Amino acid sequence: MPQLVSPSTGSPLSPAALLQFGLAFSRELAELHALDQVHGELCPSLILWDGEEELRILPLGSSGTSAGQEALCYWSPEQARGDPPTQRSDIFAAGVLLHELATGVHPFWDETTRIDDASDLEDLYADLPYRPAEPLAIHRPDLWLDWDALLSICLALEPKERFASALDLEKQIQKLAREGGRARLRFRPHWPRIVLAVILLGLVILALYLGLA
Repeated sequence: MPQLVSPSTGSPLSPAALLQFGLAFSRELAELHALDQVHGELCPSLILWDGEEELRILPLGSSGTSAGQEALCYWSPEQARGDPPTQRSDIFAAGVLLHELATGVHPFWDETTRIDDASDLEDLYADLPYRPAEPLAIHRPDLWLDWDALLSICLALEPKERFASALDLEKQIQKLAREGGRARLRFRPHWPRIVLAVILLGLVILALYLGLA
């Protein structure tokens, strides 16, 4: 049986391995969220994976782990402000982790960034609206574009714009797996509004044209 070890964020996973990890990780986190629980300190040191289907998420303070400082890099903006973590905070941490496993780099800063405490993190997040996460395609053009769409939801700065829980994240990664990376995430239906706006604009232009003729 393969040994359970913490995933390495220093070297990108292959597309197949990333999908395998995503399925196992989202399933485990979804089980936690289904119990109406929040982890709040997700980071690689608290995740054990066999490289295939078995994965465990350990609680902070588990025997043999010391992840307090490391977990800061996976905190959500609301946690940095001092708000208690929610399931949507776990989704943000999941997005950071998946981005690192896909690219080998953090979605918002590089290895020269120093984070000693929550105040440092809060200052960094204050600049994020002006420094959005780079698209995955910059680092991994071989990955399906749907990963980029999925992670953009996980990494939304506003909690309400993320997946509500890991149950939703798990469903979307399962859909990716079923459809071979061609799945399309269901966003709020803006298209009907856009089509209506175009029609109304066309009618206004036509009315003006007829009035001037």
